Amino acid sequence: MKKSISPARQSRSSADDPVIIQEYDKSWPRQFETLRSRIAIALGEMAAAIEHVGSTAVPGLAAKPIIDLDVLLSSAGDLPSVIARLASLGYEHRGDLGIAGREAFRAPLNDFRHHLYVCLPASKEYRRHIAFRDYLRTHPREARAYASLKRDLARQFRDDREAYNQAKSRFVTEILQRSLGPEHHPGARIPVMTDLAFNIGSNFSRYYQSLAEKIHALLEPLSDDQIWTRPYPYGNSVGHLLLHLAGNLNFYIGAQIATTGYIRNRDLEFTSQDRISKENLLQAFAATMVMVQDAIAKQSSADWSAAYSAKGMEDAGNRFTVFLRCAAHLDHHLGQMIYLRKEMERQSAHGAAS
Repeated sequence: MKKSISPARQSRSSADDPVIIQEYDKSWPRQFETLRSRIAIALGEMAAAIEHVGSTAVPGLAAKPIIDLDVLLSSAGDLPSVIARLASLGYEHRGDLGIAGREAFRAPLNDFRHHLYVCLPASKEYRRHIAFRDYLRTHPREARAYASLKRDLARQFRDDREAYNQAKSRFVTEILQRSLGPEHHPGARIPVMTDLAFNIGSNFSRYYQSLAEKIHALLEPLSDDQIWTRPYPYGNSVGHLLLHLAGNLNFYIGAQIATTGYIRNRDLEFTSQDRISKENLLQAFAATMVMVQDAIAKQSSADWSAAYSAKGMEDAGNRFTVFLRCAAHLDHHLGQMIYLRKEMERQSAHGAAS
């Protein structure tokens, strides 16, 4: 949808907005989750997906401190309603800016710095964004190379954002050729599947990352004392559940697939008296998730079907099933954590009222 932009709301000049690359900031996933929640409430079922894309969506990757969000519409016919709903949140519709199937929006003033794009169901740009992000999430070496390239280009083109983007376009195109197939070019048809290992890894990586971001967002508001509080005398604390999740991943994926040498003490996961700070607990869990993502990235097509057996998963049969079960285990205990946090909030409110 074409649209002219008011001169008063034009983007800042390059001199006023230089290209600055900073180290990965663990607050970026939380910023995305805050934005995602707000947009999801406003759009409801009109949004088929709301994805964190761009460099800030790749754990550990240096990036410009600007969150990129893609909203995939359920129906192209919903676009006018979506524009109106987003306007009520303070977003200004800017049109497609020359990219068909993708509508750009200027973020509200005094908000997290972010770019919002609304994509039609058949949007090629949306699929390219997802493919590029997922490839870097599952290929740490290429992610490091991309970070190095961006730092060099930011020094060279600090005040010329257009030249900066153009200079890194070759790298982006090469990654898209690997992830979407060698026939990739601006007008190419996007294949449904080109490489089994990549498609399995990409989807696992995305799901694990989503769960990790939800767990981090859930624990972030809690104090160190709340982390280890057992709302029920016979139940678990959020902290003990997180120790259990990390132990599960470190044993079934770390020790058995990534050969980390991890030795598990399952009972201690639920009984540990060491009240680790929230910050250290989350850092340890983040390190576990990096290990999982690295293991996913190393799986070939043959690896996914490789035989697997370990205590507690004697019937797994293959690695694919193990990654699937571990993801389901994360999801299950995330639900328990949500319940525990709500119960703590209920008890706190009840205590304040009495």
